[in-house]
Amino acid sequence: MVFQDPYSALNPLKKIYTSFEEPLKVHGFKDKGTREKIMRNVLDMVNIQPDYLFRYPHEFSGGQRQRLCIARALEVYPKVLICDEPVSALDVSIQAQVLNLMKKIQTKLDLTYLFIAHDLSVVQYMSDRIVVMYLGKVVEIAGKNELYDNPKHPYTRALLSAIPVPVIGQKQKRQILGGEVPSPINKPTGCAFHPRCPHAMDICKKVSPTLIKEENGEHQVACHLHNKEEALQNEQAV
Repeated sequence: MVFQDPYSALNPLKKIYTSFEEPLKVHGFKDKGTREKIMRNVLDMVNIQPDYLFRYPHEFSGGQRQRLCIARALEVYPKVLICDEPVSALDVSIQAQVLNLMKKIQTKLDLTYLFIAHDLSVVQYMSDRIVVMYLGKVVEIAGKNELYDNPKHPYTRALLSAIPVPVIGQKQKRQILGGEVPSPINKPTGCAFHPRCPHAMDICKKVSPTLIKEENGEHQVACHLHNKEEALQNEQAV
C-alpha cells in the first residue's frame, strides 16, 4: 500500500535501509543478500540510488519520499497496489513526475492499482475503470471514457462540472450543489444524496437505490432517475 502522506509513512528515526528491510523479513525473506538485491531493484525502479538506503527520511524531498514509499510497497511483488491519495500531499509539478513513474511501473510489472483520489484530473489520467462513492456508498461505476463522456448520477455530473477547462475562452457550466454534506455517522434516509440533489423525488427520501446496469452492461448507477420501474415498485411497497 502507498499512503497519502510520505512525511509520516517513513519512520524518521530509522534509516531507509531499516524501513525497507523490515517488511521483507516479515514476509519470510531470510537471506540478507536476497533482501539487499530486492531493495536495490525497487530503488532502481523509482530512480533512486542504492546508497540512499543509508540516509534518514528528513534528507529527502517530498517527491523522493513518496517514490521511496512506492519502492517499499513493490518489494514483495504485489499483484494489486492500493494507492491512497498518493500525490495529494505533493506540489503539482512533483505530482506529474510521480504519476508518470507509477504509470511506467504499472506497465512494466503488469500491476493493478486501486487508486483512491479526489482530484478528478488525476483520476482521469490514472484510471481505466472508475467507481464514484458518496458517503461511503457506490453511486456509479463505469469505464473512464464512458463516465467522463456520459455521467449518469447527479453527484457524478456535479463533480465533473468542477473540472477546469484548459482552453482559453471556453467555459463549462458548473453544477453547484446546495446544502451541507451530511454526517457519515447520521446519514439521511433513503438516498444519502437526496438533500443536495436537484432532481430528488419522494422515493429518494424513503428508499436507498441499488446499482443497476445500463444497456451496455458496463455502466452501473444507483439512482432512482435511471430505474423508474424499481422506484415505482418501491414507492408502492412503502
